[in-house]
Amino acid sequence: MDDPPVEGEVWGILYVPRFGQDYAKPIAEGIDMDVLNSVGIGHYPGTQQPGHIGNIGLAGHRQTHGQVFWAMDQLREGDKAYIQTKKGIYTYAYRSTHIVYPSQSQVLLPVPGDSGADPTQKLLTLTTCHPPFTTDMRMVVHLEQSSFSAAHTDPPAEIRTTVNRTAGLEGA
Repeated sequence: MDDPPVEGEVWGILYVPRFGQDYAKPIAEGIDMDVLNSVGIGHYPGTQQPGHIGNIGLAGHRQTHGQVFWAMDQLREGDKAYIQTKKGIYTYAYRSTHIVYPSQSQVLLPVPGDSGADPTQKLLTLTTCHPPFTTDMRMVVHLEQSSFSAAHTDPPAEIRTTVNRTAGLEGA
């Protein structure tokens, strides 16, 4: 995915086993309410794309419009998130959870919290409202890319059944 996606265009699927064995949600470009209310997960424009050094920022509602990030507070050490694109599946390992004010957008920098640093890692940042049913604060989860499976290879074992079901290949 070398060309940036068009606003509203779905370009990937997010899998988070901690959110349920069948959790597979589309990712679209942009974070305006049209995207978040209809698609569910939006990609912050200006943040990285999967596979590139820097920080991919994704936003989603916690308690409305599909509750795509309802269980985000349950992520912990050992958990993984996966982004599937046309190129393959990127695996990310959980690093940390933070609660910040909505104005603290530095969590989306290429090196979260450090505007002057050059990125050396491939990060994924998930953001949602906190606590549930308010917009007072933001819950932010950081993950780091740990592996990549090319499109022509088997999906990671943890999500293989869900990926195949999502692709209509049940039993494959």
